[in-house]
Amino acid sequence: YADSLTICKKLAASDPSNTVWKRDLSVSYENVGDVALAQGKLDEAARNYGEDLAIAKTLAASDSSNIQWQRDVWVSCWKLAKLAERQEKPDQAREYWKQAFDVLSKIEKRGWHLSPADREILAQLRQKVGEKP
Repeated sequence: YADSLTICKKLAASDPSNTVWKRDLSVSYENVGDVALAQGKLDEAARNYGEDLAIAKTLAASDSSNIQWQRDVWVSCWKLAKLAERQEKPDQAREYWKQAFDVLSKIEKRGWHLSPADREILAQLRQKVGEKP
């Protein structure tokens, strides 16, 4: 994954307007973060997930009708929230849960497709942020 991240960084830098390469870079950061998390390197995981989220938010803001990019944001927030909980940072976790909830509930309000798993996650997020159904 580290090699893939290096390649994706070069590609994204070579053509900043290429959204496919930007998303690939975001996914590479997520993958490296997942590995760091599995290795117990929580600060490294947080840095990589943070980079992933920053790119995901930029892409999502550039096209609010792209459901994949919207989904990428809430998934990144979900991972950061779980990590913050593991690091015993409840305020940070709550902020990420709220961001994930806001994005996923917006998808639902727009009438876009949510899988049964996504609906289950939305229900969990409602509980975490204290929203009523």
